[in-house]
Amino acid sequence: MPKALCPLIFSIIGTGRVGKGSVEVLKELPHQFVKPSELKNLTAEDNKKIYICEFSSEDMSQHKEQGKKYDRKEYHDHPERYDNIFDSFMPYISFIICTIYWEERFPRAITKDALIKLRASGNYKLQGICDISCDEKGTVEITD
Repeated sequence: MPKALCPLIFSIIGTGRVGKGSVEVLKELPHQFVKPSELKNLTAEDNKKIYICEFSSEDMSQHKEQGKKYDRKEYHDHPERYDNIFDSFMPYISFIICTIYWEERFPRAITKDALIKLRASGNYKLQGICDISCDEKGTVEITD
């Protein structure tokens, strides 16, 4: 694949059945799994494979209280105590596949504002967003 597209990174938002199914499809291509924390260190040297990065709610959330760690139960009971930090990973991602169910009380993973800022920064490689869950103005705010 063209070096200009590399590293070609597919991020999967969600670790449930739909997320796992999306990963199964991508695994048909030459690939390597990476953690969200590894994204910024990937280089364009290997253009013979894609990178697959799975994001859980823990990867995308940060407690508003300084130094407090993510707690899954607390997140689901009190999502207002958490900030979404997915936008900090977006400059490194080529394609986003959103597979999570969303309710209004939860923070969005991808906001219009974050996309506008990403575009204005000039530091982006995002080629597309696939919102499989398709919750209108949900996890992906631009889904209408």
